[in-house]
Formats: sequence, structure tokens, C-alpha cells
Amino acid sequence: MKKSFILYVALLFLFGCKWEIPAEEKTLKSCQKPTGILATPDAINPKKFSFSLVGALAEVASVSWKVSTGNTTLVQAANANAQAYGYTVATDGTYVVTADVTTTCQDKTTLSVTYTVNTQLPVASSFSLTDPMVHSRLTAVAVANDGTLMAVENSEIKVWNPTTRTLIRTLKADVNPINTVALSPSEAYLVAADNTGKIYVWDWKSGTLTRTLTGHTNAVYKVRVSTDGKYIASLSADKTIRVWDTSTWQSIRTIAFSDNSSIPNAFAVNSSGNYVAGCFYSGNTYYFVMWNFQTGSEVWRQTISYPYGLEFSPDGQQLYLNYYGTSYKYQLWNTATKQLTKEVEGDYLLSLSLDGRYILSNYSWLDTQTFSRSWSKTLLGFSPNYIAISANNQYAARSSYGYVEVLQTSNGTPLSSTFSKHPTLVTSASFSKDNRILAILDYAGLVKTWDMTTGQMLASQTTQNYYTGGNGVALTPDSKYLIISGCSNLYRILNSTDGSLVKTIASSNCSNETVISPDGSFL
Repeated sequence: MKKSFILYVALLFLFGCKWEIPAEEKTLKSCQKPTGILATPDAINPKKFSFSLVGALAEVASVSWKVSTGNTTLVQAANANAQAYGYTVATDGTYVVTADVTTTCQDKTTLSVTYTVNTQLPVASSFSLTDPMVHSRLTAVAVANDGTLMAVENSEIKVWNPTTRTLIRTLKADVNPINTVALSPSEAYLVAADNTGKIYVWDWKSGTLTRTLTGHTNAVYKVRVSTDGKYIASLSADKTIRVWDTSTWQSIRTIAFSDNSSIPNAFAVNSSGNYVAGCFYSGNTYYFVMWNFQTGSEVWRQTISYPYGLEFSPDGQQLYLNYYGTSYKYQLWNTATKQLTKEVEGDYLLSLSLDGRYILSNYSWLDTQTFSRSWSKTLLGFSPNYIAISANNQYAARSSYGYVEVLQTSNGTPLSSTFSKHPTLVTSASFSKDNRILAILDYAGLVKTWDMTTGQMLASQTTQNYYTGGNGVALTPDSKYLIISGCSNLYRILNSTDGSLVKTIASSNCSNETVISPDGSFL
């Protein structure tokens, strides 16, 4: 009986009591959690960022996003259950994005990332989009025996070292535009003349204006120095030619002409024969006239085709003429017999070397005995408008549409890279959406892209030519492409980083501007 009672009590205790396993001995299910937040800026809008969880994402049950700055909460409990979130801020500043994550195991974790929005780009402190040797109004050039270049820009004469492309000095006497310059054979002085009729004589090596010659009452188109440096001749819009003695710097002869119009490039002086000559036109008739400047008498008048250049041989016995009839030609006239002795096919413009051995044209370097060409070169596809030869025949200077270069006459090689940036009027510009890329198009169709943060040029491409022009440029929203418009009846699509042509789109007419829709879908 006693044993049965003990067994009963034991069974009652065993089955009638609730047993609890200690908490520390429980076996729980464990979920993996994300480890951080990745902040990705938008490719177009610098104020827009995308945020995404990184790490283990398979067991994420819900996410609540929060955006704050300082002590201010901007967005609370946004996009529940989304593992990614996008937000566009209103202003620059530092922001904190927080994600409260709950896993399928009901575990919770809070992640955050701090990011800064700064749309004020660190623009390069200083960089030029225009080459320093590119001129806005280049009207004349001269070149010294060592290659030093003298180029006119408006009212200034700039003296350059063309090898290093550095400005040596600027010569300026007044605010009036300079039309013409001439360097004496000895290089002792540089002569220049302006729109008011003043003639300036410079010691160009020191930058000193030594004298100003007055007498003309209107613009001086052209000044020439005789081969021996004894005389200067000036051709003016006041319908006079003046001859100046450089020993006294006095005007020794004024020759009035009644002809309607003169041609500035076709004007020459020679001291051996005491000749001065100029080309003129009246209606459709062109002719040159030669005077003896010691007596002032006209000694020869010859009808010709449209002239572009006129030069005396050093001894004054021959007169070289460059003209255009059905083609460009050079003629050689005997000043004593007034007979044409030679005519050959030629180029545009004429500059005769001091010793009479060579001719510089817009394209070529020619021997005056055979008229054969040693070399022929264009100036970035343009025809130069102003040319000059150094007294020692070693260098030639040429300019066109603002470009200027100095060549070695032995082979036509420039002393330095002729161009690097924009030579002509800039017609259009476009910034990328993030303001990091600038595209510039000029009138010649030359387009260049620049990195605004470094000032480095990214690409350069000639897209048209001078006659079709370049009118409009636009960057696509993703900054990958440039679209160029002009008067070639084509839109050109270029790669913005290397300037390569991607494709062309036909246009029915001349286009003056290019605009792309914000999403890049329409032009």
C-alpha cells in the first residue's frame, strides 16, 4: 500500500506539472541581413541619387527609408518593402539616408549613408578657348629674319615668337584700326598706317614709337618700303600717293590720282627706277598706272584683268603682276619697253622676295626664273589674305580668317603648330546637363569639346567648311553625342569625347540652331 502511494505521487508530479526549457537552451532560426547602403548619383541630374541595400537581401521582409539633413527629417517611412529608393534634393548640402530593415525572422537593423550634393563644379581656374595667336581682325603681317612675327589686330601690332607662341610686345599708338604694316629691309624700323591717314614708324625691337608721319587726310590702305630702305610709299583713300624720304622722314612727292578706286594689295615702289605703281578700276575696267615719283609724272598706263598683286624687281626693270582672268596668272612686264615678256599659270596674291629670286603666293613658294613650285600648302583649308617674306628669304608669314602662321620657306613647315583652338567667330555653344562638358562651334565649322573641371580639350573636329559654315551645336542629355547644324543640308552627329562622326541626318534647308528635347528623343 505504501509503495503504491509513492508511485502515485511520482506520476502525479511528473504529468501534472508544466516544464519550461531554459531560454538560453532554445534553438532559434537565424536570418542574414543587409550590410550597408549604396548611393549612386544620377548620370544627368546631379541632385538626384538612387539608394540600394547591399549584402544579403533574400530574407529582407520590409524596409522603411528616411532622408534627413542635420536635425531636420525630410522624408519619413518612405517606400515600405522596397530594397531601393530614389530621392532628388532641392538644394546643395549634406544628407543622411537611413533604412530601417526587418527580416523574415523579425530581426531589425538600421543602416545609413551620408552623401553630399555639390552642383557648383570646380571649374578650371583659367583656360583659354581661343589661341593667343588667333586674331579677331587681322589685317596685315610682317616677318623678321629670325622668324619673329608682327601681326595686326585692330589698333594693335602684336610681336610674337612663333616657335614658343608667346607674345613679346604690343605696339599701339592710337585707338584707330591699323590697315597695313611693312618692315624695312634692314629691320631697323616697322611702318604702319591707320584709318585716319597717320603713318607710324616703330623701333619694333624696343617697342618705341619713333615718329608719326602726317599728310594724308583719309585712311592709308597700303605702305611699301623700297628695297634699299630709302623710301616709303603710301596709298590713301584721299586719292593720293605719297613718297617719303627715310633720311629726313619728309614727304618728297604727292601724286594725286583721279581714278575711282584703288586696289590696296596691288601697290609697289622701286628706288632704282624712281617708280611707284598702283592698280585701279573703273566700272569693269582694270589697269595699272606707273609714275616717276621724282617728277610726279605718269609714265605708263596698262589695261589688265582683275589684279591681286604688283611688285617691282630690285633693279626696277621688271614689273610682276598677279591677276585673275579665267584663272590666276603671273605676268612679267618690261618697264622700259612696256611689253609683256612672260605669262604663266599662278596662284592668288604675290609677294616678291627682297632679292627678286622668289615669289610667295597664298599657297606656294615659287622660283622667279622657272615659276616652279617648291611647295604648296593651304592654311587649314582657307586661302590666306595677307602674306610676307623675311628679308633673308628664310621665313614666310601668312594669315587667313584670323589664323596666322610662320613657315620655313625651305620646305613650307610651320615653326610651330599653326592652330589649336578657335580661329573664327564662335556661332554656338552648349553645356552638358551636368555642366561638366562645354561644346563650342565656330563659323568655319570647327567644333571642340572641353572638360570644364580641368580646362582640357577633349575633342576637335572640322565638321563643315567655310562656305557651308557651322551654325548650331547641342549636346545630348547623356553628353555622349554632339549634334551640329549648318548650311550643308545635313545634321552631323559626333562622339563628344573623340569627335568621330557617328551618323548624318538629311536636312531640307540651312539650319541656324540646334535644340534637343530634355529626354534626348527629339531634335
